[in-house]
Amino acid sequence: MFERQSRIGSWTPQGILLFFAEPPPTQYDLRFMVGSVPVRVHPMFWLVTVLLGATGQTPINVLIWVIAVFVSILVHEFGHVFAFRYYGIHSHVVLQAMGGLAVPDMMLSTRRRQDWISEVVIAFAGPAAGFLFAALVCVAVIAAGGQIREARVFGWMPFPYADGIHSPELFQLVMDLLQINIFWGLINLLPIFPLDGGRISAAVLSATNPQDGRRQAFVLSVVVAIGMAILVYAKLQDTYMAIFFAFMAYTNYQFLQAMGGGRGGYR
Repeated sequence: MFERQSRIGSWTPQGILLFFAEPPPTQYDLRFMVGSVPVRVHPMFWLVTVLLGATGQTPINVLIWVIAVFVSILVHEFGHVFAFRYYGIHSHVVLQAMGGLAVPDMMLSTRRRQDWISEVVIAFAGPAAGFLFAALVCVAVIAAGGQIREARVFGWMPFPYADGIHSPELFQLVMDLLQINIFWGLINLLPIFPLDGGRISAAVLSATNPQDGRRQAFVLSVVVAIGMAILVYAKLQDTYMAIFFAFMAYTNYQFLQAMGGGRGGYR
């Protein structure tokens, strides 16, 4: 996910930004550099990640989960960072309670261009980096003498399953990395704002229909978010994910109401 003051960012619903905006710095932040890119990890990132992985798990299992989430979100955000850099935009990365953000530093940037295509490329670059990383994990498993077999998620969706890994801890790390980078990458491509897929659909719809595209993007967000909330609760009994999608449906609906129908061009 990325934050950007642009055509799309200028009409981001504030209810969503409350949870997905860059949090203020704290004295407990972890700060480091990856090349020339500053990275800041807010303490709530560690807390939420531990809580998500702690149910019925041993301390070592939780630690492996936290490592997998940390690495995977960094990979995702650096996909956005590299795409930003291609368009002449410097950025920094923040890991926070709701995941990660690649935040542009506009004062240091010289934009190459800003149009709907660049919006799509920057948004897609995050999930694409995760998919590539998952592919590299599969290659590493095979190179180490293991196997990648096909499993099924929801009874129909193919998903890689690592076989032949004798260490339980290494097996968990591999499967956590694959789950986060593939499954969550696909979730992030759903046309729900402010997920990357929502930014893509908003950019495309606004380009193809300048007068009504933004309203259509939020209508699509509401419909897909409601559908996902029902699906994950009915099929997976995942209350957290159902609440997550329901919240996004509600906030997108609120913004639609505030738009008063939302017809017209950009403000």
